[in-house]
Amino acid sequence: MRERVTPFQRPRFLHLRCPLRITLGELSLSNQLAPNNVFLIVKEILQLISRFQTPATPEVYEVWYQYVQKLNPPLVEALDYAIKEERCIDGPMLLALRHQYCSFNDDTADRVQSSLVSELSSIQSVVTDHMDAGSVFAVSLSDAAQSIDHECQTKEQLSACAASLSVATTKMSKQLESLMKRLEEADARVECLKEELAESQREMMQDPMTGIGNRRFFDSMLRRFVHSKEQKNGVCCLAIIDMDKFKNINDTHGHDVGDDVICYLATKITALLPLAEPARLGGDEFALFLRTETLTAAVSMMEEFLMKLFLSPMQVSGTGQLLGKAGISIGLAVLRDTDDETSWYRQADKHLYEAKRRGGNRVVSERDLR
Repeated sequence: MRERVTPFQRPRFLHLRCPLRITLGELSLSNQLAPNNVFLIVKEILQLISRFQTPATPEVYEVWYQYVQKLNPPLVEALDYAIKEERCIDGPMLLALRHQYCSFNDDTADRVQSSLVSELSSIQSVVTDHMDAGSVFAVSLSDAAQSIDHECQTKEQLSACAASLSVATTKMSKQLESLMKRLEEADARVECLKEELAESQREMMQDPMTGIGNRRFFDSMLRRFVHSKEQKNGVCCLAIIDMDKFKNINDTHGHDVGDDVICYLATKITALLPLAEPARLGGDEFALFLRTETLTAAVSMMEEFLMKLFLSPMQVSGTGQLLGKAGISIGLAVLRDTDDETSWYRQADKHLYEAKRRGGNRVVSERDLR
């Protein structure tokens, strides 16, 4: 049976979420003003600004918002690492992180992020107004209590004091009602903007042709694995995949067919390796992050993938033209305790070139070079 290279249907794009575990100080704000998650978001941002004494500028709001909401995995990883290592977190550092991780060349993201910062600033204004109103009401209660203790000797004086309290209570009630309405409206706007921003950032981490992760996603995953050392239970492996003699397909059948073959390979990767984290590095080169019990298990997994990938010759959809059996070379490297991002990648890349040198269509790991 011949495999047909058909127009590409995007595979599932796997996302890793980095949980945030950080103990924050208490901020005394009334729970009456928390109808939805938006108040909790603002509260946590204000706590972070207070804890690290960072300026409350729109740019800093933007960084803390993306951190609290976990919308930007590379930014979350960088800040989590800085907090864990007790690094200095100040305004210049946050601005540097914003420039590195939040300055996307995307009009939608820029517009949405600006809107989110504006909404968060308006919510802070609501919180401030509430606290001011609460302070005024507290003064009114205190004055009334003193009047009752020291001044109110007659029924008329008690009635006047009660009337004053009634006016203050009514005013406070109306202020609370107005503030609640403003919070609810802001919450609805923030939720819409948050979804739009998340979608925009997902697209920025996604290869437009294949639908799997792009180079930016790969760099983010590389940092995550190296910094978190997720190989504690078993091993973490990086596989670099490159098609053998792919140039012949482009030269013989054209770049459109070549693109279809790349997309076909992406669908096979996600179908045959559902637990891996795939990314396209460029051209016909891909990368996979794997978690297995041992290096031997990882090698067996990739060899089985290699065997199943092209069981029969590929055929161009529409013309029926045969492309023949294609092969791929795979370089596999285990993440070692001494590895950084560069050394881990270079190790996998070195193994890939060794697989090519040995004739291709094979898996090479460190155990093959001993």
